[in-house]
Amino acid sequence: MVFVVDSGDRDRIRLARDELNTLLNAEELRDAALLVLANKQDLPKAMSSAEMAQELGLHHRSLGNRRWHIQSARATSGEGLYEGLDWLCTNVNIKLLSCICAGQMSWIRINRWMRHTT
Repeated sequence: MVFVVDSGDRDRIRLARDELNTLLNAEELRDAALLVLANKQDLPKAMSSAEMAQELGLHHRSLGNRRWHIQSARATSGEGLYEGLDWLCTNVNIKLLSCICAGQMSWIRINRWMRHTT
């Protein structure tokens, strides 16, 4: 699962946490690895990865065996996106990747994507 968060929007981080908790509790995503893309890291008051993990409650909730990672990113330049997807490819154990972006869920087949990148 890829969850994109605006690192500079401190006012809505609780809303993001609530949405993430809803997704993490979904039966369909029970075993999904979690990549949090901490977007807009170029903003002066952007939250660090450690602060983002704390605000999203990733250290406090019981994630069981779920693998998770927070990647600093900057979508306008692509900075951090390759590294995040690289982490995900090495930690995913299913054929479908859940992409969460702007509150909408779509499914992409990563087996086709992986054939082009390897």
